[in-house]
This record gives sequence, C-alpha cells and structure tokens, in this order.
Amino acid sequence: MGDVMQATLLPFAAFGLIERVPTRPTLDLSFFRFLRFVGAKPLAVVLAYAFVVLIVPLPVRFIGNATLRAKHCNGITWQRFREVRALRQTALRRRAEEPAALQ
Repeated sequence: MGDVMQATLLPFAAFGLIERVPTRPTLDLSFFRFLRFVGAKPLAVVLAYAFVVLIVPLPVRFIGNATLRAKHCNGITWQRFREVRALRQTALRRRAEEPAALQ
C-alpha cells in the first residue's frame, strides 16, 4: 500500500511544483484558497460518480435480471421443470408396463 501511495503522491507533488513556475499555469493553484472553489470540487466528483453508476452497473443489473427470468422459463423454475419431467417419465414408464401386465 505504501508503494501505491508514493507512486500517487510523487507525480502530484511534481505537478504542484511545476504549476507554480509558469506565468499562465494549466491549473491556477491559488483557486484552492477560496472555500467555495474547494467546496464545489467534491460536488463535481459526486455527480460524476453518480452518472457512472447510472451508465455502467445499472444496465448490467437489468441484463442480469433478464437472463435470470429467461433461466426460469417464464416463472417455472428449473427445479419445478425437473419435477414435471420426472412425473412424465414415470407416467410413460407405467404406460409402457401396462400392456405387458395385461397380456
């Protein structure tokens, strides 16, 4: 975990040092002195996270439910399907044995 933190903080610190030198920096770090600017940044992160949740995992969840419904054969579970199949096979076996018993 320490290596990941160092790998993250090193470029972040380098960016801060580099952005102080030019007259027209990419990101003016003096904005971070203003409380409204700092307060607005978490709002943007929360909104971006909310949109990603709506765009990526939510459709996957719907697709998962659709396959679950298809797996259950329109409300008939696989367990019930096996039970019905076993009953049919039993009935077919009895039907096949009846003529032999009558002869």
